[in-house]
Amino acid sequence: MVAETAVVGEAHAVRSGANISSNVDLMDSDEFPVKLLAESENMSAWLVDDPDGERNYHLELNQVTVHFFWEEWQEFLELVRSIGPD
Repeated sequence: MVAETAVVGEAHAVRSGANISSNVDLMDSDEFPVKLLAESENMSAWLVDDPDGERNYHLELNQVTVHFFWEEWQEFLELVRSIGPD
């Protein structure tokens, strides 16, 4: 399977043909403990601390996964909170 990676600022977006369950192996791994933050039928948000101690947030939107460092995650949350009713 070929995955495309795009870098936006420091956030990385990975697009592949895999579905949301593709990260189940990682989420069940004892090597990198994962905390599921929220989940819906087609989306999920989870975090993992990498071996260097850097906290990484992952936002899976169907077949696209966006990876954030802590500072980027905070900016993303601020952006989402600023969205008003349509």
